[in-house]
Amino acid sequence: MSRNLLPQCTYSKVMLTVIALLLAWNAFVREPVQPVHAQSKVRAVYRVASLSTAPVAIETQPDGTKQRVLFESRLNDAVHGGEIVEVIPHGLDNGGVLVIYKER
Repeated sequence: MSRNLLPQCTYSKVMLTVIALLLAWNAFVREPVQPVHAQSKVRAVYRVASLSTAPVAIETQPDGTKQRVLFESRLNDAVHGGEIVEVIPHGLDNGGVLVIYKER
């Protein structure tokens, strides 16, 4: 070997030795590992409600006048105070939505 290749050869030998020791340690030394749980102990219950986005007319007075109920009001009534996770449009003709919510 020439004199200028000696430091590179030594560096390569050291690095290969370190890699070999790390692989051997990984293969033969097994530390006890605790399982990891992705979810909490309390399970959430998810529900789906189907709503129409069109305002609904309901009779509220004896003279026959109608009052429109907003979509937001019907959405809050449908989820019963739960946390809304997603609102997904479905049905191209009727303008309906699926509401996925988490119960309290």
